[in-house]
Amino acid sequence: MDVCFKDVSYQYETNQATSYKALQEVSFFIPDGSFTAVIGKTGSGKSTLVQLLAGLLKPTTGAVLLNGHTLHEDQNQLIRNHIGYVFQYPEHQLFAETVYEELAFGLKLAGKQKEQIEQRIEEIMKVVELESEILQRSPFHLSGGQMRRVAIAAILMMKPKLLLIDEPTAGLDPQLKEGMMKVFQRYKKQEHATVWMVTHSMNDVALYSDHCIALEAGLLVRAGKTCDVLQSGDVPLPHTMAFAKALMKHQHQPPFLKNTEELVGWITSSWLKEKENEHNG
Repeated sequence: MDVCFKDVSYQYETNQATSYKALQEVSFFIPDGSFTAVIGKTGSGKSTLVQLLAGLLKPTTGAVLLNGHTLHEDQNQLIRNHIGYVFQYPEHQLFAETVYEELAFGLKLAGKQKEQIEQRIEEIMKVVELESEILQRSPFHLSGGQMRRVAIAAILMMKPKLLLIDEPTAGLDPQLKEGMMKVFQRYKKQEHATVWMVTHSMNDVALYSDHCIALEAGLLVRAGKTCDVLQSGDVPLPHTMAFAKALMKHQHQPPFLKNTEELVGWITSSWLKEKENEHNG
């Protein structure tokens, strides 16, 4: 689904006397089929933007359009049915007695037949890389990583065309984090879906996204292709880009190096030590 924000503002009413404007006249267009990262410091408006996109909040002013249709009009419930939202720590939302019941719940409510449900479960278990032997187990007796994959699988069961993921790898070690991101990439490819990801990790932005929305204090800093946003100078750089940029400065020129081992030794003993001293100073 392509996404268009037209002069969108959102204001939280804290009490009768005060209010807080979380977003201020935000406008952008992101095409269908994108993997979009939403970035910014805590309090920048990232979660508010994604909740508006999910239909959980309605703009104070302006409009959110999906495929050219205004999201928050009553007749567009059908559009909202194609949106999936993966909250932070989705495993906290597990409730069923078995993994099978957890996965089948949404399609049962939608009136799908048992054969259809079982076929979809078989498909989605492959997407999230879980073995069928856990289907009759309690989700609460699984490992933390498995629980998160089950919770995500329950959302993917509904085949959302727009998948919103909020800090999807929070609390995961690097290996589990990489595996989790591959799940979303695999789902996007198989279902031709559009994915939006809220993240604080600029490395994840560089690795996985092709479009990027940067916010600061409720204002839009930059929106567009990730490569353009990263090169704009308006956002923090991923570690590798920051390092490469630093190397280009005269004071960070490495000595003549013959092999990778020497380069690693110079990075750890000289450049990183210098950056640490700058930080402590």
